[in-house]
Amino acid sequence: MTDAELMEQNLLAIAENGTDLREAIFVHFFADYPERRALFYSEDAAQPRMMNETLDMLYGLATDEKWVWFQIASLVYNHRNYGDFPQAEYDRFVDLTVEAIGGASGETWTAPHAEAWSRQACKLKSMIAKAR
Repeated sequence: MTDAELMEQNLLAIAENGTDLREAIFVHFFADYPERRALFYSEDAAQPRMMNETLDMLYGLATDEKWVWFQIASLVYNHRNYGDFPQAEYDRFVDLTVEAIGGASGETWTAPHAEAWSRQACKLKSMIAKAR
């Protein structure tokens, strides 16, 4: 099974059980980086967008989509409007996303699933570092 197929299984399970990944991600993100909350003019607009873009990029990497690099570069560039974010902060957001997926996937989260998400997360973090 490909990484994309494994990832799809998790995403479908989450869609079926209705888990709100956004809450799982951002509760921890703001606990780690409380000063970042003030940068969110509208949390209800920014948080789902950030979460969905991260999921899109992770899945896009798994399916070898060429647009992913351009989206990463654009997002990193746009984030400069809000300050200089260290690589560790980007890495933590990606890790929180993968952790939230694991927690919300229920029985569909197995070692191969975790490895698939981890491989794509490593790629994403590396590309973010390159874009910085």
